[in-house]
Amino acid sequence: MAQKVAGLTTTAKPRQILKRTAKWLSAAYEADKWQIIDTIGEGDGEAIDFCVRLPNGRLLTEEHELYATVKEFVFWIREGGYTNIYDAQRHKQYALAAIQLAWGLIARGYSSFAKLTSDQVDEICVASAAGHDGITSASVLVRGLLEQFQSWADVPAIFAQNKVFDLANISHALHIPNRWHKKASEQEVAYASARLNGKTLPRSGTKTVTVQNVQIVTTVFEALFALRHYMAALSLSFNPFPESASGRANALGATTEPTPIAPVELVLRFLSESANYIQRNAAGATSRYRAAWLSRDTEAWNPEKARAAKSQIKLISAAAFVLIAGFTARRLKEILKLKRSCLKGSDAQGWWLNVYIEKSERKWTWIPIPRIVARAVETLRSFDVDDPDEDQRLFTLNDPATGKRIKLDPAIQSIARTLGAAKYSDKHGQVLEWKWTPRQFRRFFAVMYIYRWQGKKETLAHHLRQYDLETANDYLHLDPEAAMIWLKEITAYKVFVAERVAANDDEFVGAMGDRFRKFVKRVQRKLDETVMVVSEQRAAIILRLMAKQHIVLTVKPWATCCCPHTEQGCERAACRQAAGFEKGDVGPDFRAAAPSVCPSCPWALISQGNVSYIESEIEELTETATQATGVFAELASEKVVVLSRYRDSLKR
Repeated sequence: MAQKVAGLTTTAKPRQILKRTAKWLSAAYEADKWQIIDTIGEGDGEAIDFCVRLPNGRLLTEEHELYATVKEFVFWIREGGYTNIYDAQRHKQYALAAIQLAWGLIARGYSSFAKLTSDQVDEICVASAAGHDGITSASVLVRGLLEQFQSWADVPAIFAQNKVFDLANISHALHIPNRWHKKASEQEVAYASARLNGKTLPRSGTKTVTVQNVQIVTTVFEALFALRHYMAALSLSFNPFPESASGRANALGATTEPTPIAPVELVLRFLSESANYIQRNAAGATSRYRAAWLSRDTEAWNPEKARAAKSQIKLISAAAFVLIAGFTARRLKEILKLKRSCLKGSDAQGWWLNVYIEKSERKWTWIPIPRIVARAVETLRSFDVDDPDEDQRLFTLNDPATGKRIKLDPAIQSIARTLGAAKYSDKHGQVLEWKWTPRQFRRFFAVMYIYRWQGKKETLAHHLRQYDLETANDYLHLDPEAAMIWLKEITAYKVFVAERVAANDDEFVGAMGDRFRKFVKRVQRKLDETVMVVSEQRAAIILRLMAKQHIVLTVKPWATCCCPHTEQGCERAACRQAAGFEKGDVGPDFRAAAPSVCPSCPWALISQGNVSYIESEIEELTETATQATGVFAELASEKVVVLSRYRDSLKR
């Protein structure tokens, strides 16, 4: 969230600005068109054009007061310390929002940001929830123009021909920039056309844009107030949002739609078939491609064979993209930025991929990858018939048909259809087509990683390069289809535990294991005289006990936690005893859970796999105690004693 500028008060004198230069500004401040660049990272530069025609027919650059405010805002939003902006793309977002707000002020009959009241600011922010058109009110101007016409005969020829409106000419007359969003204006044309044709077209509701989009607008207004002493131009003199810009945006915008998680079987089939496709076709496709490329400018060149070779190379590159995305969780732009020199390592020593982290780090870094990704990268590198620079992009190709260097865009949907991974059956058995997007692989990676054995959210956040655990957590929210899979697995694990305990095969020990077995024996003694209890019935009894006592199974490497999410469970949990708890707290506190804490807990269920983990933990701590000195050695030794004592108590 943006932060206020420290050290500035409402009584401070306007800051004297001596110069307007910045390392991100590749143009003179006085210029009407700026070129801006990244200050961290390698993003593309952006252009900001202030020469925008306003609804009154004048250029923004001709409205001196308004132009000064917009330009000062665009400069100081990045240079003034209100928020941290390092990339040109994000900077341009705020610049375009300020320009569109200025356009919208004129459209609404206002002339200056400084003359707005708090109600007028809020009115504009409320309207911004409808998107760009809500900011500019462009469709309102279109509606006002079209409502003047009562019949087609009233419409000037410049606006319509053969009872068809010309939106381009209408927009030009109202000075609406062609490159701006025009869906709302198109709807106004459709309504007017229906009215003049004697029909009625019901008005559809406006879709609310996301909180993030609204926050750009609220941030502009908040920054106009926060930066008022930096700006040598009129600005807001009051704080428009006591609840903060983000708070107001949260109240107005819509929450984002989560990226759907592809069905597990479909993703695994897609990954498997992609690997098989590369293995089966890469060598032949490479040979045909090389032959087509080398035959260029000779009599042997065949354009049809060249196009066929390129088509197969595109499918192989799409399959390679699927494998890279599925096993690295990198974003689309990050994968397309990969260079030919991105691969290091060997099968014996392991493989590493050099990737550019686009959002958080904005730098190149090496990440570990499985062998299958290394093979995909090697396949893409094999297509080079010349000797390209090592910094050349991996997803590019010398086109054998045109002779040009082209980009290999990931045609995910096309390769999915080719490999039979575009359709799936839902829970009702209905066959549906799945719409693939690159981000789905990133989310699937997150869900599969965190639910696997020993998956940790902190480690996942590092893989995703998300330094906020809450942001990483957004990737883990399950949709209904995926949730059914995990609930099914949880239920199956409960049945597994119940059957093992009922069979009395010593698979599970610990306090909860003893309690379960004592319960079964007590029930069996009561029923032995009248009925024979088989293992399946014992398992069912244990499952009913779990449900009755609200037991929640949470698998950890060193134990299965059976702590119920109740106040009683909280009071007895060993992790709560270590970390403390307050009245009203329920269930365990996994932040305090550890191999040296959980085994002694009354809610711990210990399997042989957990015992093996505890033994490996003892070995590691013993080595630490030997090598470390001082307090660290003492702590390690203490944990070794605790774990060893508990391990020995489990041996029967």
